[in-house]
Amino acid sequence: MSQEAEQQESTVQEKGPGYIPRRVTDTSEGGLETLIVNGLIRNGWQASDSQSYDRGYCVDLVHLSQFLKATQPKVAGELQLDSENPVRRQFLARLNNELAARGVIEVLRHGINHGKHDTILFYSSPSVGNVK
Repeated sequence: MSQEAEQQESTVQEKGPGYIPRRVTDTSEGGLETLIVNGLIRNGWQASDSQSYDRGYCVDLVHLSQFLKATQPKVAGELQLDSENPVRRQFLARLNNELAARGVIEVLRHGINHGKHDTILFYSSPSVGNVK
C-alpha cells in the first residue's frame, strides 16, 4: 500500500466510519493538461514521445509513418518516412506548405497530392450510411 493510501486509511479511521476524504483538484496548467491528456487516452488517442515530433515540419513522424503504413502501405514505402532522405524532406515540406496554405481541416478532409501520390490523412469512422 502506498504512503498516500495509508495516510487516507488512517485519516478515515481517526474521523470515523462516515468520513469521506476530500479530493483535491489540481487547478494548475499542468493539472489541466493531465486531465485533458488522460481523457483523450481513455477515448482512443495515442500519446506520443516528444522525441518523435519534428519541430522543423511540425509533425509527429512516428504517428504519421504508422498511419500511412496501416492505411496506404504503398505510399508509405515510397515516401521513405523512416529515414532522413530527400524524398521524405520533400513530402514533409509539401505537407507543411499545404497545412499553411489550406489549413488543417481542409488538408485532413481532402488529403494532399504529392508527385504521383494522393495521400489521405483522415478516415471517418464507419457508420450507417458511411461505410468508407
